Amino acid sequence: MADGFVRGRLREPYAAGKFFGVLMGLVLGLTGAGGGILAVPALVLGLGWSMTQAAPVALFAVGSAAAVGAIDGLRHGLVRYRAALLIALLGALFSPLGIYFAHQLPEKS
Repeated sequence: MADGFVRGRLREPYAAGKFFGVLMGLVLGLTGAGGGILAVPALVLGLGWSMTQAAPVALFAVGSAAAVGAIDGLRHGLVRYRAALLIALLGALFSPLGIYFAHQLPEKS
């Protein structure tokens, strides 16, 4: 308990949220990607959320960071429009498949 953890979890849920938020922000800021892969397990394992609670929050966090990066890239003329449109189109086409698979998986194993 002296280190702020109780059985592998932070004592304060708000402190845990702040800790994981700062960690995800650093990862997104330093790498530009990977936050979603880390955010969902951090929310599920670190805060005890369900997958259905964690996934939208992680998506919002990563999407917000991507939007800020895109706006900055637009200002500096760094956006590759054809690549961006291809990724957006493929994401829109295949997201229903991802939703289908997500609903096939059990909530907890």
